[in-house]
Amino acid sequence: MPEFRNSKGQVVSYDLMIAVFIFLLVFAFALSVWQNSIGAIAGEKILYEMKNSAVQISNQLVMTSGVPSNWHLSGDANLYGFALSRRALSLQKLNAFKALDYNSAKGKMGIADYNFYIKIEQDLNKVYEAGSAESGAEIAINSSRVVSYNGKNAIFYFTLYK
Repeated sequence: MPEFRNSKGQVVSYDLMIAVFIFLLVFAFALSVWQNSIGAIAGEKILYEMKNSAVQISNQLVMTSGVPSNWHLSGDANLYGFALSRRALSLQKLNAFKALDYNSAKGKMGIADYNFYIKIEQDLNKVYEAGSAESGAEIAINSSRVVSYNGKNAIFYFTLYK
């Protein structure tokens, strides 16, 4: 057996390079998984907020008369609502809403970062629309309600998109 009196304990440089390489691979993989998870969580958060807003706004519009309830006369509202009674829509309020500035309406509804489109269909015909129709939206959330429009059943669609 050879004698190693003068040799000191040393790490062979190849072993060290392989260990560092493996560590960096594992670290890069973990970092990549973490970044993807953060991105997915952020996307889900936006989607949740949009769904929640779409449902709340569509309920507010078709089930309440707004605050103040005669907002359509002055055009100024703290809260928009189209209802004469629960789910029975006022043509005057719908027309007053359509005449409002789109951006100020978005701001008052609390959706300044998004766009919206409202459509009412009766007997498969579009009888009312307001807002900006979506074109190439990244995310679009739809909420629909059965309402009474002009004394007949209709479907109220509210679309929130980004």
